[in-house]
Amino acid sequence: MKKKRLGKGLEDISHFFISQDQNKEDTAALAVEERPKCHVLSVVDLFNPHRGALFTSKLSLKFCKSGSRTLVVDTDTRFPSVAFTLGVSKPGYSLSHYFQDKYQPEDILCPAPFGLKLLAPHLDTKYSPEMDKQAMGLLIELLASIEKDTDIIVLRHYKKEILPLIKDVIFFVPVSHSSMIMAYREIKTFISAGDNKRVGLIITDNENEDIGRRAYDKITECLEIYCGIRPYLFGYLPDISGHSISAVLDGIEQSNYIHANENKDKEIDEDTFFGRLQYLTGKNNITQGEISRLLRKP
Repeated sequence: MKKKRLGKGLEDISHFFISQDQNKEDTAALAVEERPKCHVLSVVDLFNPHRGALFTSKLSLKFCKSGSRTLVVDTDTRFPSVAFTLGVSKPGYSLSHYFQDKYQPEDILCPAPFGLKLLAPHLDTKYSPEMDKQAMGLLIELLASIEKDTDIIVLRHYKKEILPLIKDVIFFVPVSHSSMIMAYREIKTFISAGDNKRVGLIITDNENEDIGRRAYDKITECLEIYCGIRPYLFGYLPDISGHSISAVLDGIEQSNYIHANENKDKEIDEDTFFGRLQYLTGKNNITQGEISRLLRKP
């Protein structure tokens, strides 16, 4: 039986990940100690996909312009519109596609303006029959190595199964009652998916700031009473004009949301985001509830 080869690029770098000479425990400890802190931030807009993609792109570019090494990931496999808003041609292949011999490790990233990087393949956690366990393991290691050279990962949220892996999320909350309830339900689901969750809010579709403030007060009151968490307010977005978006982006940059509790996070996060992603891969993948319990600190 012919043994399936790994893609050429992954074969060439596999010795970085599978060492026969070094002690595994020492290597892991050194990697954790030397790895720069990488924040994972998700943007969730349930109501306007174009607005969510546009905001994700502009937020990622702002981080880059501020000197942060930024990777943007669009988890919407139906229409990865972040690439469209960035003016980048994204192939849209699956993870397993990049195990072909013609690809190199750097092909997994798409260059974008101002040094921003975009993950090229679909971030799909479903098991791929074309990939064996060793191949998937090497690919996860490759993604984790990319994360080590990244300061911020910004995800355009779509896949609920990755909720347990994320601690910081920015939610778009419309002022209308039905949409606000839908957003609140999604926020509550996110908070219940694990410990140490942080929520930022952008109030949308408000005719004036007073209407937006009342909407924020309502949803904040519910989150404090029933979830025990007080969300950050990043501003109001009555429309998607450049001025409105810039004002909200400035609010995020001026806040300490990204860097708050950094020392606490270092004690909690002993693994990379992409390293944790492997918990969701495979035919018999672990459920959200199981991951939350397994990753929870005593």
